[in-house]
Amino acid sequence: MLAHLSGLWCCFGSRSIGVLLIQQPIVQHIDHFLITPQRFGAVRDELANLACAAGPGFEPTLAWQTLMRWLFYFLPTRYTRLPSRHSEVVGRATRSDR
Repeated sequence: MLAHLSGLWCCFGSRSIGVLLIQQPIVQHIDHFLITPQRFGAVRDELANLACAAGPGFEPTLAWQTLMRWLFYFLPTRYTRLPSRHSEVVGRATRSDR
């Protein structure tokens, strides 16, 4: 999925890619999961339990690291990092965060 979207960068701006990204079923699932802020390992484990994890070469840690970067880059006002000493905590931004 992410490799397919990277080819679109030359034709569309980052906002358009964000719109395409949020339409992907896996991203929609994680977007809903992040309504309640989650630590890195919880999102990794959630990805590991999805059907996409059965694919060859799927690595949930790498998948979440990559997806998280794409979410913050292409949808910067939709997500927020929360302070934490031991783990990166990500959640959906509230209206006051935006």
